[in-house]
Amino acid sequence: MPEVLLWSRLRQPNRSGHKIRRQFPVDRFFVDFAYLPAKLAFEVDGLQHDGRISQDDMRTNILSREGWSVHRFSAQSVLRDPDGIAELIFRMIDEWHQSQQGEPQD
Repeated sequence: MPEVLLWSRLRQPNRSGHKIRRQFPVDRFFVDFAYLPAKLAFEVDGLQHDGRISQDDMRTNILSREGWSVHRFSAQSVLRDPDGIAELIFRMIDEWHQSQQGEPQD
């Protein structure tokens, strides 16, 4: 299962110490993976998503209205390169942290 494979990479302590949550509730949905400080949501779209593009778009729109940035990966890409997808997620988190440096805190 692609989600389990990716989770095995994301739950390991990583170089930056970022904590990623799995199956995190947002509004009436559960996102596959979430990085809470940045409101980054990561979804693995598998075969169950085929033909559900409009539902996924609606879900993404609702999550976006809640302030979340949604990033989708196909199940096939996770199965082909779980380490590369995990690295991409960690890079997105690092980039968010870098963008926050020097900004005034609330």
